[in-house]
Amino acid sequence: MSFSDVQWGTAADWAAAIGTILAFGAALWVINRERVDRKEESARRREEDIRRRRAQAQSVAVWLVGDLMPDGSNDGDQTVVKVRNASGSPIVNCVAYVRHPIGGPVDEPEHPDHLPLEVVIGNLPPGETLTDTVPPEWIDPDLIVFPGLVAEVAFTDSDGVHWVRQVDGTLEERESPPRMC
Repeated sequence: MSFSDVQWGTAADWAAAIGTILAFGAALWVINRERVDRKEESARRREEDIRRRRAQAQSVAVWLVGDLMPDGSNDGDQTVVKVRNASGSPIVNCVAYVRHPIGGPVDEPEHPDHLPLEVVIGNLPPGETLTDTVPPEWIDPDLIVFPGLVAEVAFTDSDGVHWVRQVDGTLEERESPPRMC
């Protein structure tokens, strides 16, 4: 059989074959594009869910007023801890922790003198700020280093998600609610 003996078909047969191949390629491109679009949409939804989930927690803050300086002085002011819920929903299980900068983690039993002062707030309504005095006898000037006393707050938001706003201001989601005493 020689090359000239092969029947190549009509132009219509060729056009149909080429059209079928192009249609198959276009279908594969559309399927891939849909897959990519669904993946991107899923990622956008996850990001939006994370933003929504963090929205209330980002509106909760803790700070100290009149806190001791690294040299142990406080200019005669009382040291107070303030917790503000600037969100539109209440928070519950709220506990503020005031600590000396060299104090260890909240549950460090081997150094009971380094344990933080726990200010149990419980429920904090929306738009409210709670102020509580830090007892002067709790403050140990020998443990004060830069930047002075520090504070963090742990709470549960209105969706039941547990959070801790760390000393540096970062938010961390937790598995369990804050310890209440």
